[in-house]
Amino acid sequence: MLLTGKIKMATKKGWYFAPPKKPKGKKLNITEKSEIEEVFKKKIDFINKKISEQQKTIDINYIDEVFLSWYRSFLYVCCRHVRLDGQVTESKMGRICFHDNGTASTAYMRHTQQWWTINENLSFEDATKEVLNNEVYWGLIGIHH
Repeated sequence: MLLTGKIKMATKKGWYFAPPKKPKGKKLNITEKSEIEEVFKKKIDFINKKISEQQKTIDINYIDEVFLSWYRSFLYVCCRHVRLDGQVTESKMGRICFHDNGTASTAYMRHTQQWWTINENLSFEDATKEVLNNEVYWGLIGIHH
């Protein structure tokens, strides 16, 4: 296994491993965010149309809508669930983190409610293509684009 960090000598005794520092998040302006959202618009519209068609046959908890959400340098793929009692909840399924150095990383939400990073050091375009084309980031079973 290849480690990319450095081995440093501790001040008191022993050695410790110092992993490489993670890049900071890139501050995206409104124009950049809207361009990225436009790339996802077609797939989100398609999925929401499929979801609305399937709702007619579902009598239990169901996904009502898929949408994008921004928080700092993270773009989240989210969905809105409607429970039997009428309560509405939201959950995050996939994310892209945009870094200052011009790269991005992709991750999906596991069943343990922990983010699992799949790809790191992708270009912005490659990261958006990966999330668009890989169903693991969407968390939807039975809806294919």
